[in-house]
Amino acid sequence: MKKQLFIVFLTFTFPFFAIAKPSNTELLTHLKTVKEDLEDMREEVSDELEDLPEEYGEENYLFLLKMITEIDRQLNHKLKNHICGIKAIELICNDMQTVTDISNIITTNIDILRVTNCLYAASDARKIALIKRIFTKQHAEYCKNHPDGDLTDLEFIELHQPDILAPFLLTYLSQWLESLLKEIDVKIKRLEKA
Repeated sequence: MKKQLFIVFLTFTFPFFAIAKPSNTELLTHLKTVKEDLEDMREEVSDELEDLPEEYGEENYLFLLKMITEIDRQLNHKLKNHICGIKAIELICNDMQTVTDISNIITTNIDILRVTNCLYAASDARKIALIKRIFTKQHAEYCKNHPDGDLTDLEFIELHQPDILAPFLLTYLSQWLESLLKEIDVKIKRLEKA
């Protein structure tokens, strides 16, 4: 019986171990393609970021960005890690993942973030209290400075909404793309020297 299980195990796992590692030439070509795609993605995100202050109104945009950034900082970057905590460079180099693959992972992570409402549905009462305290302080300051502002009626429970998270998500995604592009440049230069 053990022998049969072992044979079944080998039958199903061998194809995964038998995948050949790409040659340096294949990897270099792949990285150059990924770099171009990431540069296009960075440009799209940059264009969206540029439009946000106008779309939201400067004071609304800055309030949301400041508040969500402070919440993330106080939670030890839980939001950032949830969104882009993947080791993209490893997936790109080792698994030959494309920008579409990476983008799908990030989109899924953002969707999960929205559905789980992790900003205020944390199981830890201290985290909830911390987030509420930041929200209350930032919102009170916003209302004081902008008594007729669009977000004076914002409720704590609305923090997970896509339009509330957008300034933070796009800002962080832009920074993450810059970092990833630098890592890819280093890999490309190494491969070109080899």
